[in-house]
Amino acid sequence: MSKQKKSPSMRDIAKAAGVHVTTVSLALRNSPQLPLKTRERIRQIAQRMDYRPNPLVVALVQQRRNANTGISLGFISRTPKDKRLVSNKYIGSLLKHTTIRARELGFGLDALDLADYGHDPRRLQKTLHNRNISGVIIAPLPRNHEHLDLNWDSLAATTIGHSLRYEHIDRIDSDYYGGSLLAMEHCERIGYKRVGFLTLKRTDDRISGRWRAGFLAYLPQRKSFKALPPLITDDDNIEHDIVPWLRKHRPDALLANNSALEACESVFKGLDPKLVPKLIQLNIHDAESPMMGIYTKAEIKARIAVDVLSAKLYRNEIGPTIHPLEILTPAVWHEGQS
Repeated sequence: MSKQKKSPSMRDIAKAAGVHVTTVSLALRNSPQLPLKTRERIRQIAQRMDYRPNPLVVALVQQRRNANTGISLGFISRTPKDKRLVSNKYIGSLLKHTTIRARELGFGLDALDLADYGHDPRRLQKTLHNRNISGVIIAPLPRNHEHLDLNWDSLAATTIGHSLRYEHIDRIDSDYYGGSLLAMEHCERIGYKRVGFLTLKRTDDRISGRWRAGFLAYLPQRKSFKALPPLITDDDNIEHDIVPWLRKHRPDALLANNSALEACESVFKGLDPKLVPKLIQLNIHDAESPMMGIYTKAEIKARIAVDVLSAKLYRNEIGPTIHPLEILTPAVWHEGQS
């Protein structure tokens, strides 16, 4: 029986390249501390020698390095002037769980609210530079704040949600289409026959109609459902549009996201209770919510965001992502209070 060939070490590569082992380590991590030609030459030598790093050792070494050097990630949010970052339960949950996961991997985490910088990205960029933060997680941004004018060439970044209008970035988000399908399955299980769908046009545009698509895809599969037309409206017209739509179609259940439900809250309170359908919320952020619908599981998104970002930092992948990832977390049903 032939002996298994021993994998080359970084010391073997250093000897072949005529450099110190530290230089090899920097080159294999694509560190900008070395000239590009040096990095490429050493990596080509490692490839010819069929070098394969041990991923467990790499992760352990990097975790220790992070803890010893005090490397921090940035968690960037943008809140209205009259609110603070942690006042939003969803953002607060994302911050809590990104902090936990970052510490597990040896990173610190700095919460950075653009409201503290006069909503001026240039001031934020200076803070990132001064604190030596090269990896950032962008939390969901409020409407009309989809653009963040940072120097992306100097950052490794990932975002949660589809609010940030920047295409060269990895995203972690909910499976909106799957969430609508799951909500419809449970409506059928409960016994609803006339299920409606409501959202705001800005929301529908932001997520490319995925909630609506899931709703419409489910209807042809079930003859027991009455196919009601979805109501897609805007902020200025929702109170005017919802009442005649309810009176005409008489849904017994209504799928809607939280911003659409908030916009209709006063209308529902003033209506005859017989006209108000069972409300099924498509994006429940609070595990203790009395609402029935789809739970977004912020804790899972937060952990994935940190894992994706830390992997980019390990590989020194700084700057825009040429082929960005889009990771969708599966829909989870939340029974709420009946």
